[in-house]
Amino acid sequence: METKENTKIGNSTTEPQNNVQKNEDSCTYEPIRSFAELINYGDKHCVTTKLACLSKTIPLSTGFSDIKVKTNGERVQSTKCPKLIVCHDFKGGYGDDKFVNGTGNCKNYTFRHWLGTDIFIYFSHHFVTIPPLGWINAAHSHGIKILGTVITEWSEGEILCQQFLQDSTTIDKIVKKLCQITSDFGFDGFFVNIENKIEDVQKLIEFLTKLNQKLKEVNPGHVLLHYDSILMDGSLKWQNELNLLNKPFFDVCDGIFLNYNWNDEKLENSRRLVRTEKREFDVYVGVDVFGRGCYGGGGLNMTKAVEKIQEYGLSTAIFAPGWSYECHSEDKFEKMDSQLWERCSNNLYYKVWTGFQGQRLGIRTEKTQQQVQILFATDFSRGYGTRRYNLGLIEKTEPWFDLSKTSYQPILSHKYAECLLLEDEDAMDLKTTDEALPVVQNIDDLPNTTPEIEENKKKLVKPNENLIKSFSSTEFDTENGFFGGGCLKMIFNFENEPPPLHNYSVYIPLDIPVVKSRGTMIKEPEEFFRQTYIILTALKFPPENELVEISLDPYVQLGIEVEDINSIASTIHLSTKLCRSDEDEKKKYKTKTLNLKLSELIQNQNFENTETEDIIFNFEKNEPILCEYNGWKLICFLFSPNFEEIKSLNGIHIGTNIHGAGVETSESKILLGYLSLSTVTTRNN
Repeated sequence: METKENTKIGNSTTEPQNNVQKNEDSCTYEPIRSFAELINYGDKHCVTTKLACLSKTIPLSTGFSDIKVKTNGERVQSTKCPKLIVCHDFKGGYGDDKFVNGTGNCKNYTFRHWLGTDIFIYFSHHFVTIPPLGWINAAHSHGIKILGTVITEWSEGEILCQQFLQDSTTIDKIVKKLCQITSDFGFDGFFVNIENKIEDVQKLIEFLTKLNQKLKEVNPGHVLLHYDSILMDGSLKWQNELNLLNKPFFDVCDGIFLNYNWNDEKLENSRRLVRTEKREFDVYVGVDVFGRGCYGGGGLNMTKAVEKIQEYGLSTAIFAPGWSYECHSEDKFEKMDSQLWERCSNNLYYKVWTGFQGQRLGIRTEKTQQQVQILFATDFSRGYGTRRYNLGLIEKTEPWFDLSKTSYQPILSHKYAECLLLEDEDAMDLKTTDEALPVVQNIDDLPNTTPEIEENKKKLVKPNENLIKSFSSTEFDTENGFFGGGCLKMIFNFENEPPPLHNYSVYIPLDIPVVKSRGTMIKEPEEFFRQTYIILTALKFPPENELVEISLDPYVQLGIEVEDINSIASTIHLSTKLCRSDEDEKKKYKTKTLNLKLSELIQNQNFENTETEDIIFNFEKNEPILCEYNGWKLICFLFSPNFEEIKSLNGIHIGTNIHGAGVETSESKILLGYLSLSTVTTRNN
């Protein structure tokens, strides 16, 4: 791996040290810089290390489905789609992110595109890179495996390899130490990057073989990856493909990370070599976001490389996505990072949530017995902020940075769309309108037209004077928040007339079976039980966009993706306005009285330590409940599916639109501070 010009490389001669530097709030994770430090690991501070690390480490989440979803709604078994590695390489590593308890510097690189990722590698140019706690916890909470790095480079690397590959006894010791490190720090394997000549290649093969076997003994799900650099004759020569010269390393590992200077011929060679073994997805083709000879030239053209790799059915490895931060001003980071990844969004396969997040809460009354189960919850925190919020109140006024406090990050969209407003609005077919939406475009330098837009125009039957242009985006706002360090700001604007579309900019993919008996506490005939899904949202207008005496009602849109018993997918569109006025909708999803506390719909929050009290939602019929709470609008949407027709909930969409608001404005902004999905099972006595 090449070193970026502005990267400072650590001194490999640094004295051995405790890899968890413990001093109250200054506790840090450190790499291992020398052979002596590795061979002596654990002799003096093993107990301290375990206490400092494992007590704070989040285990790998098992709450995700074996199904993945694309932005077009296509659902694929995870074993049948290519994978994505994201290899962190940010200013040499071990900056503010090394601190176990975080820092007060909120201006740092963060990563939010977890759902499209399969493996995250924390990379530095030290001998053994141990991922810092914050990255481990952020990855694990999204079901992502995170790897450390074993790297040797140039002349110093040759000496290191001579030391740890000198004989089988030494190899066994090193393998044992590396496995112990993964256990002590709670991460999921290693990426081995040898970039220097090797005297005895068979010793390297022995090392990789033993390390892979022992890692699997620690945890069958642990991963070992090898970098495309060394050949079987011991020479250092990047191949940019999988071939017979580097395949023996691939054969004893879980995958290979190819160098970046590939072309169509090399991709085809790689695919052909592993086709009979059906290991195409174990070949991770490197994409350097800094360019440096990479297909497409890197930067925002990363998407071209990703598209080309997928043409050959291989997996992708993105190297140094911190380009969006390092090469741009801090105030441009979020916008550039969104562009970088959303250009690739049509070629990514996103993880789908299916597990329970909350504990069951039994509630007994004289007439009914209720059980509440939180299925999903997020406050959208990205692990930093200018202040800290709790239940809509400012808890701390100091800036902070702590990746361990990263919450679930949904899929966000920034869409430029053209659609037709039909002369008769009532005749509009929503499905037809959706099909007219072009692909996601660049935020900056947004073109007036694109080939995709022009192609869509040819398919439309109405004249261009009825063409409506709209743009939706989502930003992270640290000046407001319900929990954590901030909230999402959903923005929607348009040209001409407001389009009568369901405009969703936040998407949470789900795979939750609709089971009538889910969460029941007492075994009774099914007809004694009723089940209702409740979606709780915390919303408000940002201060600069507050509209006097204008309700949120026309602005809030929420869609629930469902799949029926015939495996046909559809979206049920809810809004406060719809549920209050559409009597047919009320009758279709009729429910009875429910009494629920806010604390039962909020994940792991302690109301006793706040300046606010718990509140009770009294549902008399199937319509949303809106209430003011510490400056936020809490809106509970009820959804009671027909259990004979609907078999699963496949996603939640939320967004904003100004159509029908009765306000002369071309822009709408709404803050989204919290979202949870719960199910309430009620038994009538």
